[in-house]
Amino acid sequence: MLDNLNKIEAHGIYQLHDDVLVFFQNCIEYDGEFGEVLFTDNLWAVIAAANDLEGYFVTCFDALNANGIDKQSVYDNLLANNRVVDFCRGVVNYEQIDIEIYNLVNNAIIALYGFLWSSTFGNATTKKLYGDIKDHYEKFFDANCVPLNLCPFCGLERYLRPKRLNWRDDYDHYLYQKNYPFLRINFDNLVPMPGFCNGKYVKHVQDILRVKGTNVPRLAYYPYHKVADFTVSISCENMFAENEEWSIKVIKQEEGYEEEFETWKTVFKIEERFLDNIEENYESWIIELLNRNIDSIPVDVDSLNIAINNQIADLNKRAVVPGYFLHDKFWQYILISEDIIKEQILFFIEQVN
Repeated sequence: MLDNLNKIEAHGIYQLHDDVLVFFQNCIEYDGEFGEVLFTDNLWAVIAAANDLEGYFVTCFDALNANGIDKQSVYDNLLANNRVVDFCRGVVNYEQIDIEIYNLVNNAIIALYGFLWSSTFGNATTKKLYGDIKDHYEKFFDANCVPLNLCPFCGLERYLRPKRLNWRDDYDHYLYQKNYPFLRINFDNLVPMPGFCNGKYVKHVQDILRVKGTNVPRLAYYPYHKVADFTVSISCENMFAENEEWSIKVIKQEEGYEEEFETWKTVFKIEERFLDNIEENYESWIIELLNRNIDSIPVDVDSLNIAINNQIADLNKRAVVPGYFLHDKFWQYILISEDIIKEQILFFIEQVN
């Protein structure tokens, strides 16, 4: 990641998950009938306002009270399977109770969390008592995207602005909900993520804690914690030719985070996307340099070096835009390149002028 995110921990939307856990905690010692006594006032109000939600809690209650079920073990398992940060660090693993008589309990809880995620956050009573996802997103945006708005996962896109057009990016289940179903409504695991990073070509439904296509575990950054600094190294063979070949390396600059860094690069296809961005844009970057120097067009290596230095200085004065650092790295690479590469650029400038 380019940078860690700031978490909006004070928002009431986190409380819904906690109140659901209160239900399971209250079930441990309770021997009576299903009813309001098992719930916080706010959660019971949400249940009363939602036509189907009570049925999911009843199913969980009945499954918990079946013969042979240790309710304390179920509750402890729920708590253990909500340790998002520890999962990312590899301190613990996600494990449901793998005993046949607990299958109904597991399935009932999974169904409950699935319904809560898909249907309950849009409920007017939920919004009134716990807050609205849109409001959480606005606070998230203010804390992470002002004054600079760059996707922290790639640096190539922006978050959608929430206020003027009432738009927002989707919340990604950072640990994918199908593989970690008890995390579906836990906002420790719900992270706003711009569209392409969260899309089918990038993270999407990947289990970030497993090597793709295997069950091999790996560590991952937690988006709200510190991440490692990195630098980008680029080069090109045969620029402007049909057999042009760009290469790029994203290199960690400090000790630690080796596995987390590699997971980030792999899951978000960082080097491939950075490379694609350079290949797509570098000619327009050269044309921009030309337009900036239209009254003193570079005609030799020395004048091109001067123009490049001015371009780098100008880039560093501008507001940061998606992909800015690659634009800068391109000119840094050209500046230290052999004269033959600069002569290729001079020839390109001559042709487009």
